[in-house]
Amino acid sequence: MNFLKIILLFISFLGAQHVACSDEKEYYVNGNIEFCFLEQSDTLSGQPLPKGTGVHFTEEGVFDWCFLQKNTEIQGHL
Repeated sequence: MNFLKIILLFISFLGAQHVACSDEKEYYVNGNIEFCFLEQSDTLSGQPLPKGTGVHFTEEGVFDWCFLQKNTEIQGHL
């Protein structure tokens, strides 16, 4: 089970800059994406997020928060 957690964590860190974003993106000076809107539904940090969600990343490229465009159930909560 720990192996699976490590893989998911690794994917989360690698995938942060490889999300399908709309053309409107904000970047940090280092070239990493700071904020964008999802062009299609995607899964970040193990959470499925719908198209149009605004997602924010740390300067290191790690997903840290989002704005949901509509009511969305995450981990059983609406």
